[in-house]
Amino acid sequence: MLVYVRQNSFVYQVPYDNVNGSGFFINDLLGVGNIFLFCNASYNLNQVGFRYVIIPGGLAIQDVHLSYEHIVNLYNIQP
Repeated sequence: MLVYVRQNSFVYQVPYDNVNGSGFFINDLLGVGNIFLFCNASYNLNQVGFRYVIIPGGLAIQDVHLSYEHIVNLYNIQP
């Protein structure tokens, strides 16, 4: 499963850590039937959009750090 966040028209793969020194991060905890998202306490996750992609078992994917656009095209997902 891959989780993406959209913020200010940019899409990032989660876990996301803003390395410019702002301290902003988003992490995920994935479980059967659950996706838990959390970030540093000073940020509100209601201000951003999320999307998750479940890659069916049996499909080989060589690099899970593909861009959101590449995953959408690869698996013919409607954006």
